[in-house]
Amino acid sequence: MSKLSLLLALAVLPFAALAAKLEEPAPIPVPPGVAPAAVLQAIKAGGARREWQLVETAPGQLEATLRIRQHMIKVAISYGPQDIQIHYLDSAVMDYELDDGVAHIHSKYMNWTRNLAYDIRQALLQAPSGG
Repeated sequence: MSKLSLLLALAVLPFAALAAKLEEPAPIPVPPGVAPAAVLQAIKAGGARREWQLVETAPGQLEATLRIRQHMIKVAISYGPQDIQIHYLDSAVMDYELDDGVAHIHSKYMNWTRNLAYDIRQALLQAPSGG
């Protein structure tokens, strides 16, 4: 391997490590007896904690957008009586690519969506039940 090839490989290596297989957070269980309005409020409270911008798109559906510096991620949040699910929709400056049907993205995506799921889960623990 030439010195130039080695230098180029070493220069690219740190950036390659940032991309990872896109993994969504596990579904968030909704405690029994928590009303749909309380679930929606918990999602909004959880999102607000780290400055996600949420828009209701249909009953049981939201879009959440997070902007950090030049990065942007947008996810779909669906909820029902049993669980809340978070799925990738779009991104900017996150190195998203589809390779043989497998999505890869900057590893921060998984950190940010796990944090969102955690914050929603914590807000659900405070949600009133019984109706």
